[in-house]
Amino acid sequence: MVRFLFFVSLLLSVGCASPFVGSVGKSPRCAEEQKNLTIALQTAMLNGAPQLVVLSGKRVLLVTRAVSGADVSETDAAFVENFIRQKLVAARAIVVEPGEEEVVLLVQVCSFGVDTINRAYPFIILPLFYQAKYTASVELDIFAYNKGDLSVILGPAKWTGSSLWGHMAILGVGPF
Repeated sequence: MVRFLFFVSLLLSVGCASPFVGSVGKSPRCAEEQKNLTIALQTAMLNGAPQLVVLSGKRVLLVTRAVSGADVSETDAAFVENFIRQKLVAARAIVVEPGEEEVVLLVQVCSFGVDTINRAYPFIILPLFYQAKYTASVELDIFAYNKGDLSVILGPAKWTGSSLWGHMAILGVGPF
């Protein structure tokens, strides 16, 4: 009986579904969450990136902020800013420092995170089957204007994207 309990406790403490498996490196998120947040951001950009063509050849100041009151860190906002900066360069816009711009692109990060739904189906005391479903979601408010005459160039627009995934574990071993 002692060996059986040792084996079951060993199974519950290993595997990707184990609470002992943490984030990669110094990131507050695991690699799977970060990958799916990037997919959600790419989806949001697919919805809006073609609109960035109007900024081609223009000197653009990119200003990215997390919406106050939203559960978005400045680190997340900086990640989104770098991602959009790459898309601006791909659209042939010239990203400049403050004071050199002719167009200001305002990006407000309304949501950037992962929602989790966990379900465990108990067998006496030990969880026999565990299922988790995740949704990574991104919501951005985009607005661009000409600094000289304050005319609207782009937006206001809301760009959204999401990525769904999940996994399950049996006796703590998984995901399957």
